[in-house]
Amino acid sequence: MENVLVNKMKLLKIIKKQNCFSAKEIIEEINISKRTFHRYIDELKDCGAEIIYNRQSNSYCLLNDFDLIEWINEYYV
Repeated sequence: MENVLVNKMKLLKIIKKQNCFSAKEIIEEINISKRTFHRYIDELKDCGAEIIYNRQSNSYCLLNDFDLIEWINEYYV
């Protein structure tokens, strides 16, 4: 469970830093499978992260200032 949270935090850090990113970049950066990447994206969306896929640039973009730690504190603490 800890690695999952750490990987999601890494994913969000990269998203916030770059704003738009390719799946390949993230998969290589945090060493996860393509399936895991898509599962993380779906789970983050379910938590409130506004992540969209841009077909023109073949990349994912974060549209809001989602904070996973803040979300965890709000719903679980």
